[in-house]
Amino acid sequence: MEKKQAERKTSPKKKGKKSEPEPPPPPPPPKKSRKKIFLMVFMAGVLAIGGAFALLYLLGGEKEEKPAVYPALALPHIPMDDELLAFTWQHIPQSYEALTGLNAEISVITEEMERIESIAARFPEQRRITQTEIREWESLKRELETGLSRSATALQALHVTLLVNPERGKTAIASEAGAITSGLQAMHEGSREKTLRLNPDPLRRPPSFFEKITQWLPW
Repeated sequence: MEKKQAERKTSPKKKGKKSEPEPPPPPPPPKKSRKKIFLMVFMAGVLAIGGAFALLYLLGGEKEEKPAVYPALALPHIPMDDELLAFTWQHIPQSYEALTGLNAEISVITEEMERIESIAARFPEQRRITQTEIREWESLKRELETGLSRSATALQALHVTLLVNPERGKTAIASEAGAITSGLQAMHEGSREKTLRLNPDPLRRPPSFFEKITQWLPW
Protein backbone atom coordinates (compact mmCIF):
# COMPACT_ATOMS: atom_id res chain seq x y z
CA MET A 1 0.00 0.00 0.00
CA GLU A 2 2.87 2.29 0.95
CA LYS A 3 4.68 1.39 -2.26
CA LYS A 4 1.68 2.32 -4.36
CA GLN A 5 1.40 5.70 -2.61
CA ALA A 6 5.11 6.32 -3.11
CA GLU A 7 4.81 5.53 -6.81
CA ARG A 8 1.93 7.91 -7.13
CA LYS A 9 3.90 10.67 -5.45
CA THR A 10 7.04 10.13 -7.54
CA SER A 11 5.27 9.73 -10.90
CA PRO A 12 5.86 12.83 -13.08
CA LYS A 13 2.90 15.06 -13.77
CA LYS A 14 1.89 15.58 -17.35
CA LYS A 15 2.41 19.08 -18.48
CA GLY A 16 -0.63 20.71 -20.09
CA LYS A 17 -0.48 23.04 -23.10
CA LYS A 18 0.21 26.63 -22.31
CA SER A 19 -2.68 29.00 -23.08
CA GLU A 20 -1.81 31.12 -26.10
CA PRO A 21 -2.60 34.90 -26.02
CA GLU A 22 -5.74 35.93 -27.88
CA PRO A 23 -5.09 37.71 -31.22
CA PRO A 24 -5.80 41.45 -31.21
CA PRO A 25 -9.18 42.51 -32.67
CA PRO A 26 -9.12 43.66 -36.32
CA PRO A 27 -8.83 47.41 -36.83
CA PRO A 28 -12.13 49.19 -37.47
CA PRO A 29 -12.85 50.04 -41.15
CA PRO A 30 -11.88 53.60 -42.15
CA LYS A 31 -14.72 56.08 -41.87
CA LYS A 32 -15.95 57.53 -45.11
CA SER A 33 -15.88 61.27 -45.34
CA ARG A 34 -19.13 63.19 -45.62
CA LYS A 35 -18.09 64.43 -49.04
CA LYS A 36 -17.68 60.89 -50.41
CA ILE A 37 -20.96 59.77 -48.87
CA PHE A 38 -22.76 62.76 -50.36
CA LEU A 39 -21.29 62.10 -53.82
CA MET A 40 -22.24 58.42 -53.63
CA VAL A 41 -25.81 59.27 -52.65
CA PHE A 42 -26.00 61.93 -55.36
CA MET A 43 -24.72 59.58 -58.07
CA ALA A 44 -27.13 56.87 -56.95
CA GLY A 45 -29.99 59.34 -57.19
CA VAL A 46 -28.92 60.47 -60.65
CA LEU A 47 -28.71 56.89 -61.88
CA ALA A 48 -32.11 56.09 -60.41
CA ILE A 49 -33.73 59.11 -62.05
CA GLY A 50 -32.04 58.33 -65.37
CA GLY A 51 -33.23 54.75 -65.21
CA ALA A 52 -36.76 55.86 -64.45
CA PHE A 53 -36.81 58.22 -67.43
CA ALA A 54 -35.39 55.52 -69.69
CA LEU A 55 -38.04 53.09 -68.52
CA LEU A 56 -40.81 55.61 -69.11
CA TYR A 57 -39.45 56.31 -72.59
CA LEU A 58 -39.36 52.62 -73.48
CA LEU A 59 -42.83 51.97 -72.12
CA GLY A 60 -44.34 55.07 -73.66
CA GLY A 61 -42.84 54.54 -77.09
CA GLU A 62 -41.50 57.22 -79.36
CA LYS A 63 -43.24 60.56 -79.13
CA GLU A 64 -43.85 62.89 -81.99
CA GLU A 65 -41.50 65.85 -82.17
CA LYS A 66 -43.16 69.12 -81.26
CA PRO A 67 -42.98 71.85 -83.88
CA ALA A 68 -40.65 74.74 -83.16
CA VAL A 69 -42.29 77.74 -81.52
CA TYR A 70 -41.48 81.34 -82.39
CA PRO A 71 -39.30 82.58 -79.49
CA ALA A 72 -40.62 86.18 -79.60
CA LEU A 73 -37.35 87.63 -78.39
CA ALA A 74 -37.19 91.28 -77.39
CA LEU A 75 -35.18 93.06 -80.10
CA PRO A 76 -35.53 96.77 -79.23
CA HIS A 77 -32.91 97.93 -81.74
CA ILE A 78 -34.51 96.21 -84.73
CA PRO A 79 -37.02 98.45 -86.61
CA MET A 80 -39.54 95.64 -87.13
CA ASP A 81 -42.76 94.76 -85.35
CA ASP A 82 -43.42 91.31 -83.91
CA GLU A 83 -45.46 90.19 -86.92
CA LEU A 84 -42.61 90.90 -89.31
CA LEU A 85 -40.07 89.29 -86.98
CA ALA A 86 -42.23 86.17 -86.76
CA PHE A 87 -42.45 86.05 -90.55
CA THR A 88 -38.66 86.34 -90.83
CA TRP A 89 -38.13 83.63 -88.22
CA GLN A 90 -40.49 81.25 -90.01
CA HIS A 91 -39.47 81.81 -93.63
CA ILE A 92 -35.89 83.17 -93.47
CA PRO A 93 -34.39 81.85 -90.21
CA GLN A 94 -30.83 82.84 -91.20
CA SER A 95 -31.93 86.47 -91.45
CA TYR A 96 -33.64 86.24 -88.08
CA GLU A 97 -30.44 84.90 -86.53
CA ALA A 98 -28.47 87.79 -88.03
CA LEU A 99 -31.05 90.26 -86.69
CA THR A 100 -30.61 88.94 -83.14
CA GLY A 101 -26.87 89.35 -83.49
CA LEU A 102 -27.19 92.91 -84.81
CA ASN A 103 -29.53 93.83 -81.96
CA ALA A 104 -26.89 92.63 -79.51
CA GLU A 105 -24.21 94.61 -81.38
CA ILE A 106 -26.13 97.87 -81.07
CA SER A 107 -26.66 97.18 -77.37
CA VAL A 108 -22.92 96.73 -76.87
CA ILE A 109 -22.16 99.93 -78.80
CA THR A 110 -24.74 101.91 -76.82
CA GLU A 111 -23.33 100.69 -73.52
CA GLU A 112 -19.81 101.64 -74.59
CA MET A 113 -20.92 105.12 -75.61
CA GLU A 114 -22.60 105.61 -72.23
CA ARG A 115 -19.46 104.42 -70.45
CA ILE A 116 -17.30 106.92 -72.33
CA GLU A 117 -19.81 109.70 -71.66
CA SER A 118 -19.51 109.04 -67.94
CA ILE A 119 -15.72 109.41 -68.23
CA ALA A 120 -16.15 112.65 -70.17
CA ALA A 121 -18.33 114.02 -67.38
CA ARG A 122 -15.59 113.29 -64.84
CA PHE A 123 -12.81 114.77 -66.95
CA PRO A 124 -14.32 117.64 -68.98
CA GLU A 125 -10.89 119.09 -69.79
CA GLN A 126 -10.14 115.88 -71.76
CA ARG A 127 -13.31 116.11 -73.84
CA ARG A 128 -11.35 115.89 -77.08
CA ILE A 129 -10.23 112.32 -76.32
CA THR A 130 -13.67 111.06 -75.34
CA GLN A 131 -15.45 112.81 -78.21
CA THR A 132 -13.16 111.22 -80.77
CA GLU A 133 -14.01 107.76 -79.48
CA ILE A 134 -17.73 108.49 -79.24
CA ARG A 135 -17.86 109.72 -82.85
CA GLU A 136 -16.41 106.43 -84.07
CA TRP A 137 -19.05 104.43 -82.22
CA GLU A 138 -21.81 106.76 -83.38
CA SER A 139 -20.70 106.27 -86.98
CA LEU A 140 -20.82 102.47 -86.62
CA LYS A 141 -24.21 102.62 -84.92
CA ARG A 142 -25.70 104.80 -87.69
CA GLU A 143 -24.30 102.45 -90.31
CA LEU A 144 -25.99 99.47 -88.67
CA GLU A 145 -29.28 101.31 -88.20
CA THR A 146 -29.31 102.40 -91.87
CA GLY A 147 -28.65 98.85 -93.05
CA LEU A 148 -31.32 97.46 -90.74
CA SER A 149 -33.87 99.96 -92.04
CA ARG A 150 -33.24 98.86 -95.63
CA SER A 151 -33.40 95.17 -94.71
CA ALA A 152 -36.64 95.72 -92.79
CA THR A 153 -38.21 97.35 -95.86
CA ALA A 154 -37.16 94.43 -98.06
CA LEU A 155 -38.48 91.87 -95.56
CA GLN A 156 -41.75 93.73 -95.25
CA ALA A 157 -42.20 93.64 -99.03
CA LEU A 158 -41.74 89.86 -98.99
CA HIS A 159 -44.19 89.49 -96.13
CA VAL A 160 -46.90 91.56 -97.83
CA THR A 161 -46.35 89.73 -101.12
CA LEU A 162 -46.85 86.41 -99.33
CA LEU A 163 -50.05 87.64 -97.72
CA VAL A 164 -51.49 88.97 -100.98
CA ASN A 165 -50.40 86.13 -103.24
CA PRO A 166 -48.89 83.10 -101.47
CA GLU A 167 -47.52 81.52 -104.65
CA ARG A 168 -45.84 84.72 -105.78
CA GLY A 169 -44.66 85.36 -102.22
CA LYS A 170 -42.94 81.98 -102.00
CA THR A 171 -41.20 82.63 -105.30
CA ALA A 172 -40.04 86.07 -104.12
CA ILE A 173 -38.72 84.65 -100.85
CA ALA A 174 -36.78 81.95 -102.69
CA SER A 175 -35.15 84.50 -105.00
CA GLU A 176 -34.51 87.43 -102.63
CA ALA A 177 -33.97 85.91 -99.18
CA GLY A 178 -30.35 85.00 -99.90
CA ALA A 179 -29.33 88.58 -100.71
CA ILE A 180 -31.09 89.96 -97.64
CA THR A 181 -29.45 87.40 -95.37
CA SER A 182 -26.00 88.01 -96.87
CA GLY A 183 -26.34 91.75 -96.27
CA LEU A 184 -27.36 91.27 -92.65
CA GLN A 185 -24.58 88.77 -92.00
CA ALA A 186 -21.99 91.10 -93.55
CA MET A 187 -23.11 93.95 -91.28
CA HIS A 188 -22.91 91.69 -88.25
CA GLU A 189 -19.43 90.44 -89.10
CA GLY A 190 -18.16 93.97 -89.74
CA SER A 191 -19.49 95.14 -86.39
CA ARG A 192 -18.06 92.12 -84.56
CA GLU A 193 -14.56 93.04 -85.72
CA LYS A 194 -14.85 96.31 -83.79
CA THR A 195 -16.87 95.22 -80.74
CA LEU A 196 -15.15 91.90 -80.05
CA ARG A 197 -12.84 93.53 -77.49
CA LEU A 198 -15.85 94.92 -75.62
CA ASN A 199 -17.84 91.71 -75.35
CA PRO A 200 -16.66 88.39 -76.84
CA ASP A 201 -20.15 86.87 -76.75
CA PRO A 202 -22.98 89.41 -76.38
CA LEU A 203 -25.65 86.79 -77.14
CA ARG A 204 -24.67 84.63 -74.19
CA ARG A 205 -27.34 84.79 -71.52
CA PRO A 206 -26.30 85.43 -67.91
CA PRO A 207 -26.24 82.33 -65.68
CA SER A 208 -29.37 81.59 -63.68
CA PHE A 209 -29.48 81.50 -59.88
CA PHE A 210 -29.37 77.69 -59.92
CA GLU A 211 -26.37 77.66 -62.28
CA LYS A 212 -24.50 80.09 -60.01
CA ILE A 213 -25.06 77.76 -57.03
CA THR A 214 -23.94 74.61 -58.86
CA GLN A 215 -20.66 76.30 -59.81
CA TRP A 216 -19.62 76.15 -56.13
CA LEU A 217 -20.52 72.50 -55.56
CA PRO A 218 -17.56 70.07 -55.19
CA TRP A 219 -18.34 68.08 -58.33
